[in-house]
Amino acid sequence: MNRSARVKIYAKDVVEALALVRRAAPHSAVTVADGVLTVICSRDDAEALQRVCARRGLNAEPLSPNFVKTLAKRAGVLAAAAVVVAGLTASQLFVTGADIMGADAASEARIRAVLVERGLSGYALKSGIDTDEIARAIEREVDGIALVEAFFDGDKLVISAVPVAHMPTETEKSEALVSDSYAVVTRVAVFDGTAAVKPGDVVKPGDVLIEGKINVGTLDEPQWAATGADGKVYARVYASRRLLFSPMYTEESPTGRTHTVVEVSVGGKKVWGANADHGFERYTSHTETKRLRGILPIEIVRTVYRETTVKTLDTDEAYILAAIAEAREELMSGTDGVVLSEGVNRGEYGGYEFAEIYIETERQICRGEELR
Repeated sequence: MNRSARVKIYAKDVVEALALVRRAAPHSAVTVADGVLTVICSRDDAEALQRVCARRGLNAEPLSPNFVKTLAKRAGVLAAAAVVVAGLTASQLFVTGADIMGADAASEARIRAVLVERGLSGYALKSGIDTDEIARAIEREVDGIALVEAFFDGDKLVISAVPVAHMPTETEKSEALVSDSYAVVTRVAVFDGTAAVKPGDVVKPGDVLIEGKINVGTLDEPQWAATGADGKVYARVYASRRLLFSPMYTEESPTGRTHTVVEVSVGGKKVWGANADHGFERYTSHTETKRLRGILPIEIVRTVYRETTVKTLDTDEAYILAAIAEAREELMSGTDGVVLSEGVNRGEYGGYEFAEIYIETERQICRGEELR
């Protein structure tokens, strides 16, 4: 097996960086935290990934597979010297067991068998453990595991496994990327294929944004080769919501009557519970759950029911403003782009007062499509 390597990529646009990783290292495992991508892949893919990142101006930092092991050995040397001065705890010299992450029960059992075969069934000196060799052995001997990383965490040997089922696979690219909404194009980034639009163009749902072909000829005599379409197109997208207000509205308010229900479960089985029949026609409820740890898990669930009543009131300005605020919040929650502008238009129509809440955002509008 081609030995694995790790590469850290520092990116302002994580989505674009992920796209580059999928192209340069399709059979890799990726984690993302605070704008930093950590990629575990074969060494050949790691070299290809670093070359692609260099061309794109991304900072890609290769991590030595022996990095953690080297730190552990150096820590062991420093710890031995510190014994003379102040003493040393056992956790700095020994591992007391192994924690296995990412594997199912069957794979975990086989991984532990591999560790036992190498004398790691109990206490063991860290200086005698080759984490890189252990990781490669698990990759060779455990079916269903694609990549493994082994490292020390305190007095534990940690085995981080990536199952074959979780490895990304190469997917077929779309013949074209098309618009998913009415919008005005602001930015175009093409990874594969040819742009069919430019900033300032107005598009509607279904319009082709990126064609899955490139010109391998000249401008005067173009020759087109199919490549599949890959890229991102950003655009200004407008969304709105209209509210109509009648002269009257209803309001739900509490009456002050409450009913409390307490249920107790032990080991997942209900052993006690009060009468849950509160008799309220209209009500709200609030539930709190408390879990106690012991020989058997104990769960206490407390639910408070509060009776409510409905009143009919005249529509006033405060009610309208509250409804506008709620509609704006719902509209904003469905927005996945950068907000450029927003506002409210109010007026009267057919005896009803209306309010139109609008929002304009910049977001990615591409979706894949096979052309017929």
